[in-house]
Parts: sequence; structure tokens; C-alpha cells
Amino acid sequence: MPQSPKANAETTAAETRLRRNRIASAILIIAVVLVIGWTWAVSPARKVDRSETTAPASSATQAPAANDPEAMPHTLRPVWSTESSASTGAHTVSPTPLVMDTSLIVAEDKGVRAISLNDGTERWHYRRNIPLCALSGSDGQVFATFRGAAGCGETVALKPDSGQYVATRKSIAADSPAAVRSNTYAGVYDSGLLELWRSDLVRVVEYGKVPASPEPEMQPHPECSIISALTRVELLAVVNNCDGHGRLVMQEANPEESRKPEVKSDIDLGPVTADMSLISIGQDTAAVLSDNRIRVFRMDGTMLTKLALNETSLRSAPTEANSADDAPRVPFTTDLPHHMTWWSPRGLLGFRPSTLTPTFEFPEATGTPAPWGEHIFMPVGDGIAVLNATTLEIIDTLPVPTAAKSTHLDRANNPESPVQLAVVGDTLLVQRGQSVDAFAIEI
Repeated sequence: MPQSPKANAETTAAETRLRRNRIASAILIIAVVLVIGWTWAVSPARKVDRSETTAPASSATQAPAANDPEAMPHTLRPVWSTESSASTGAHTVSPTPLVMDTSLIVAEDKGVRAISLNDGTERWHYRRNIPLCALSGSDGQVFATFRGAAGCGETVALKPDSGQYVATRKSIAADSPAAVRSNTYAGVYDSGLLELWRSDLVRVVEYGKVPASPEPEMQPHPECSIISALTRVELLAVVNNCDGHGRLVMQEANPEESRKPEVKSDIDLGPVTADMSLISIGQDTAAVLSDNRIRVFRMDGTMLTKLALNETSLRSAPTEANSADDAPRVPFTTDLPHHMTWWSPRGLLGFRPSTLTPTFEFPEATGTPAPWGEHIFMPVGDGIAVLNATTLEIIDTLPVPTAAKSTHLDRANNPESPVQLAVVGDTLLVQRGQSVDAFAIEI
């Protein structure tokens, strides 16, 4: 029996709907495949060249003589040398050779590699097809920050002993950040924004001009630029330039809410000067350099110390303290067993950890020192001075072999490029510029 016109119409409509649904499904499947393919094509993981290791790291035992304050090493024997290919500025990397789990972590133009202290061979590497912006380490992790589509905001965390991947974070950032770190936290900052992270790259602090923030009222000085920053334990200190006026903001390094800084003190530093920057930080204190004066403040805002550098034996300040107004002013600081130090082309200054009271100075120092048991190694013009760590008296000076790559730079023409030291076991690392030399400390 023939179907009615109405039935024929309903059948045709159903077939049309089915055909449309099939076309829509096909289009959806193609779109999903294209998205997956595009995601795979641009995925950072696809563009990573990396290696890992399971080999145990070298040992770091020290000779008994290291703990004899009167003992004197008789020579530095060259073991190996390496060079960094990184073109990043001095403020973007650790202020001393970055040693973690007895491996030297070396910055490259587009990645990092770990070097065995025993023989200078590569243990592992991690490389991208985008430039490395900053390198630091904290709480048992290496942090490498790369320049992505939104600035230097792509950071990866790696295990220093093996190179194993731990975590990644992405954020909006400037193109030339500085590294800031403590034993607990690490991060990056520029003149506009500072971020501090835990070892798993979860952000604990966001400070400054937050891009497109729906809650700008949470920031204490969003209109100000950042001059410098330091962190230690649970304290984060930032020096701001607020329309030509300096402010020291001391805050919690791990506030309850990362978007809302917990400010402990907000101190007026007076007019911004060419040399204004943080130069040391304690658990509840911070030292600020300004107009050739050092002022030390406690977290409650109390000024503890004021010292004019022209009252010391340190050399005069360089005529140009800062040539780039927007570059973060990152100090060359190191920790010794009983002191904290700050180096500048004028010399080395030591501080008491509890109060940051200046306690010693060495105008002859050409860079940052490093402890070796009851001794301190300090770079000087004619070699490496060996100090008694308790009395701070120079016992003697060890010559550095002329073959060392780290001595090839012209110090007279590069006075602001320090010699940076680190000691692991009985191995002394000497870094200057892009070169690192390893020496066996022989008794």
C-alpha cells in the first residue's frame, strides 16, 4: 500500500537529520583530531632534548685538614674545566656556581646540564628550542626558566641528581627576569612583577603589577617598580621605586593567599639613588645600600644599623652604579658558617647573621668567598686567599694555575665581573663569566 505524502515527508526529514548529524559528527571528529595534532605539534615536551642518569653522584668528603684552622693547602691542582654557552645577564643566574647534590648545574643558551665534580663529564641535560632566561635551585630542585610566547614565564623543575622532570608552570613574564632564591623558595622577578614558588612550582607569592588582575587592590604598591629583591626562610624583602622614592617592603614569603602579600613593614628609604638595592637579608632583617650608606632594618621597621661606606676601607663606588635602569639590581651574596657576605667592585663586606651588623671587610677581594671546613677561600688579585674561618686572618694565598679558563678575562677592563667560588668536599670551583674551573685542594 503506498505511503501517504505525510509519511514520505517524515521519512525524508528523518534521513536529512541523520545525514546532518553524521556530517556534524565527522566535522567534530576532524576538529578534535586537528586540535590534538596542533597541541602535539606545539607541545613543549615534543621540543625537548633531555637525558637522565641513574648513576650515583660523586662523593663530597673533606680531608681532615679542612677542620684544622691552622692547616694550609699547598696547591690547587686543575681537574677539569667547562664553559657555559648562556648569553643571559649576570643577574639571571645564581650568584655562585650552582652546585646541587654534588653536581655543577651549568646554564646554556637554551637549556641546562649537570656536570660531575669528579671528572667534569655530563651527567644529564635538559634543552629546549627556546632561550633560557633564568636558572636557580632551591629545596632540592633545579629551576630553569625559558622564554615562551608570553615572555620568560615557562619554568621547569628538575631533580639535580638525575635530571628527572618534576613539574612545569607557565605565567606571563617580562623578557629579562632576575632569579631570587633561598633554601626554601625560588622565583623570578623584573621591574614589574615578582613570583616566588615552592619546590613543586606552586606559586606562594605574587607581588607587583599583576597583569589583568581582577583584584588590583590586593597589591600594596602596584604603581611602583621593583629595584631588587631577596628572600630567606619565611621573609621576602623588596625595594620599590615609587615615583622616584624608595620603599623597603618586608613581607611573608609564604602568605595564606599568594595573590595577597602579607606586609610586615613598609619603610620609606628616601629618594632613589643610582646604587639603591638590597645587599643582604636575615631571618627578620634586611640591609639596603643607598647613596654609599648601608642601613639595616628589622621586620618591625626599626633601623638597627647605619654605616657610611666612606668610613670603611672599601674602595670608592664605581662611577656608574647601574647603566640599565630597568635591570634588577641583584647583589653578589654568599653565606659563610658564621657570616653573610656581599661583594661589589669596592670589595667584600661581611655581616653578622642575626643583626646584619657589618663585621669585616676585604677591599682586596675580587669576588665571592666559599667555606672549606674551618677555612674560607677568597679570590684576590694574585690567587685564592685562605682564611682562618674563626679569626678571619689570611693564612696564605694559593696561586691559580695560568691555564685556568676563569682567569682569562681581563679583570682591569671587567671590574664588575667577580670571581665566584664554591667548595664541595675537596673540590674548589672557580667561576668567572662563562668559565668554570675545578681544582683539587691538596694538602
